[in-house]
Amino acid sequence: MGKYDKRFVRHTSTIIMVLSFLIKCILTLLFSSVLYYLWLIVTNYRVAWFSMSQKGLWLPLFPFVGNAYLAVFTGLRVNMLSSLLWGERVAGMPLNFWYGKHYHYVINSAEKARIVLNHPKCQDKAALYNNLRYIFKNSILLSPEEQWKGRRRYLRSAYNTNMINTFIPTFYQQSCALIDLIKKKKPEDDHYKFFNTHAFMNFFLTSIGWLAEDVKDSDVKEFGHLVDKTQDEFVKLFVTPSIPISIWIRSPLGTKLYIFRKQMMQVLNNIIKKKIAQMAKHSEYVANTTELPLVELLLNDGYDSLEKQTEIFHEFTLFAAAATDTTGHSLTFVFTLLGMFPDIQQKLYEEVMSVVEDKEIDNQMLSKLVYTEAVLNEALRIFPVIPLLGRYCHKDIELGDKTVPAGANIVLSIFHIHRNPEYWDNPLEFDPSRFLPENCGKIKPGSFLPFSIGPRNCIGQRMATTLIKMTIATVVRHFKISSKHKSIKEFKLSSCISMKTRYHLDLHFTPRSQNGH
Repeated sequence: MGKYDKRFVRHTSTIIMVLSFLIKCILTLLFSSVLYYLWLIVTNYRVAWFSMSQKGLWLPLFPFVGNAYLAVFTGLRVNMLSSLLWGERVAGMPLNFWYGKHYHYVINSAEKARIVLNHPKCQDKAALYNNLRYIFKNSILLSPEEQWKGRRRYLRSAYNTNMINTFIPTFYQQSCALIDLIKKKKPEDDHYKFFNTHAFMNFFLTSIGWLAEDVKDSDVKEFGHLVDKTQDEFVKLFVTPSIPISIWIRSPLGTKLYIFRKQMMQVLNNIIKKKIAQMAKHSEYVANTTELPLVELLLNDGYDSLEKQTEIFHEFTLFAAAATDTTGHSLTFVFTLLGMFPDIQQKLYEEVMSVVEDKEIDNQMLSKLVYTEAVLNEALRIFPVIPLLGRYCHKDIELGDKTVPAGANIVLSIFHIHRNPEYWDNPLEFDPSRFLPENCGKIKPGSFLPFSIGPRNCIGQRMATTLIKMTIATVVRHFKISSKHKSIKEFKLSSCISMKTRYHLDLHFTPRSQNGH
């Protein structure tokens, strides 16, 4: 046999070995998938049977992963929203989705959303949220209903009307400080991170109960940056349901997440120690112990927790992350839309100047900014920062002609509901007049859910909207905003927890002259 024949034989043998290995892998995967299907049917046959009657059945389930591989195989890593959009285009709504062994029924109906969010047996979070427990543990977001009710009742006093009124001077002071920062801002800077920093500073000052001059910027910025970095790392967990969090954080994949969480605890513990020392010095001034900043409420005996210091970290980190991302991203979207639609921006500017002029903005002025609030609501409709909500069914839930069985999870696609032509005429048109007082009665209940509804809605909704309105009014009277984006259709969006664009936004701020131009 010649040397060329020997080389051919070796190459052929190698190819056969590789093919044999691939065939074995495929057969093993098929066999294990069949066993996995059988296991799902045996352990929870009602949920499995329900899923078989829904769209999306053709997407195969892989053991311990379910359909989550879709986010990787379609190039949509850590982008759950795009995965659902792809599934909707292919199979339509409602949609099947298995996250590991947990079944999720995805819907885009306002009527069904109202039922789910108000149902007494559907108040606990969906299995999709399980990985969040590494950061937020048993916080108000994830605690079971029997514990959550008491905690929410106690903590909501930090965000009642009287408390928010005390925040307004801080919001105004920080929005004025933002004007100077915008002047120094470069167009290539990350707009989301820029406005996230503004949102975090406001949250931090009002939740700790400090004045800006009492705070070292390095402490605040360090914690804010750690929150941002932690979320960037954390979303990677959502496409790996087969890897337990305890293993993930000990692997090279989770090292950064573990380090950032540890650093956050150290920084927050230092802050809490300073706050406790301050409270000890000034304890006599407290007139109403039921109306206190968030951290003081958490430190008080009224907050029921066996491990108070650890629980404070979980609750404070939750509120910080939620307030930072939702408010910061909302501001980015609002300003981008105002830059795209100069006529709407001009109308908003005229309202602000007629109400505020060049005075310090107070609560009464904010209440008169009706068109400004309509602009905000329309921006939240088109770009809901939290585009997906999920709940777990403890009992069978009647949704129209379907009965979702106990043990299933229901995911509400707020993104789809907000853009559903059944509820909104020309849903991709930016039209703030939808939310003017004379038109609000036309909005179908359950079709506008930027802060959720029902007993477990967003506890900080009024704080967020007040801060955003204050920031919009302050910025617009100082800057003319422009953007090269032309159409809402052009935006490619990404979301695992909070939503933003996949690319840098074109957004510019030009100082106004004395005549407003």
